[in-house]
Amino acid sequence: MPHKSNEEKNKRSPLFYSIISLIVLIGAMLVILAEYSDMFGEHLRETAEDKTVLQIQQPADKIRNNILLINEDKNNIACMIENGDYFSDKLMASTVAENGNAYMVIICDKDGKGINEDGKIVDISGTDYFKKMSQEVNCNEVIYVPDDKISGANAFVSVRGIENAQVTKYILVYYMAGNISNYLTNIQNGSDTYYMIVDTDGNVMMTAGKTRYKTGDNIWDYIEKINGQQSTYRMKKRLLSMTPDCIDYYENEKQTKLMVYCPLRINGWYLLASVDNDYVDQQTATLSRDMRGLVGAVIKLVIIFSCVAFAIVTVTLVNSNKNSTQLQEKADTDLLTSLNNKLATERKIKEYMSEHPSEQSVMMLLDIDNFKKINDTLGHAFGDEVLRSLGNHIG
Repeated sequence: MPHKSNEEKNKRSPLFYSIISLIVLIGAMLVILAEYSDMFGEHLRETAEDKTVLQIQQPADKIRNNILLINEDKNNIACMIENGDYFSDKLMASTVAENGNAYMVIICDKDGKGINEDGKIVDISGTDYFKKMSQEVNCNEVIYVPDDKISGANAFVSVRGIENAQVTKYILVYYMAGNISNYLTNIQNGSDTYYMIVDTDGNVMMTAGKTRYKTGDNIWDYIEKINGQQSTYRMKKRLLSMTPDCIDYYENEKQTKLMVYCPLRINGWYLLASVDNDYVDQQTATLSRDMRGLVGAVIKLVIIFSCVAFAIVTVTLVNSNKNSTQLQEKADTDLLTSLNNKLATERKIKEYMSEHPSEQSVMMLLDIDNFKKINDTLGHAFGDEVLRSLGNHIG
C-alpha cells in the first residue's frame, strides 16, 4: 500500500474534522432529547392542566358577566327612583324584564308586597331570602335562592334596597340559575365532567352534569371522608386564593380526578369542575404528539442545514485544496524547465527519507558539458531553449 505524504494528510484533515463535528452535533441533540424527555412529559401534563383550567374559565367569565348584567338592570331602576324619575312599578319592572336576561322582576315595599313585570300582585314576605335581606334597608347584593317561592325556580337574585323621604322600595331581579348549564354543555372536556357553583364554605348552590352532589350539600364533607383532613385543608386553602387553578383529588377510593376551580368574584362564589384524568391524559398525549412532530421537524431542519453546511464546507475545502495544490506546484516549479526547483527538491528528498528511513535510494545528477560555450556563441536565448528542451525530455 502506498504511503500518504504529510502534505496529503494535512489537506484531508479539515474535511475529517467537519464530518466529526456533524456527527457530534446530531449525537448531542439526541442525547439532550433523551435526557430531558421526562421533564418534557411533566411540562406537557402541566400544560394540559392549564388548558383545561382555561376551558373552565371561559364559562365562568360568562356566568359572572350575566350576573353582573342583572345587577346593572337593578341599579338602573334604583337610579330612577333615587333621582325622582319615578314611573309605575309595573312599567319599570316590565321594561327591565323585556330588555334584560331576567325571567322575573319584582318591586316591593318594606313589607314584601309588590308587583312583578306582568303587573301581578306578589307577596314575598314569607320567603327566607326576603326576611334576610330586609334586615338591611339599603342592601345591595346578589343572592342565590334554591326556590324563588313564586315559580319554583332556583335563581340568582340581584337585590337593591332604597330608602328616602318618599319611598322605601326593594328591587329584585331574578336570573334563572338553570340557564348557566347552557354555558357548560358545549365544553369538550370529557363526558364524565360535572360542574358546581359553590360558596366560600363549599355549599353547593347548583350543579350541572352527572354528580352525586345536590343543591345544599357541602362538598368538603364528602371530600374529607375520601381524601383525609390534611388534603382537604390544602384544597380549601388553594380554592380560597381566588386564582383559577386545579388540583388532583380522590373522587372515590379508586378514582382520581382533577378539580378545576375558577372564582366568579361575586360573594366568594366559585365554579368547580370535576374532570376525569383520562381526559387530561388524552390532552397530554395530543400535546406530546404535537411536540414530537415539532421536535422531529426541528431535527430534520438541523440535519438538512448541517448537511448543506457540510456540503458547502466540503466544496470549499476541495476548491481550497485544489488552489493550494496549484499554488504549491507553481512555487515548487522552475519557470524555465518546468522541473522542481532547488527548494522543492530538497524538501521532497527530506520527506521521502523521513517516510522511508530503512529503504535504500538512488539520486542521479545530470550535468551539461560546455553549456557556457552555447551561451557565449549562440546566445542566452538559445541556451534557455536548450534547458527547456532538456527539461521536457527529463520530465
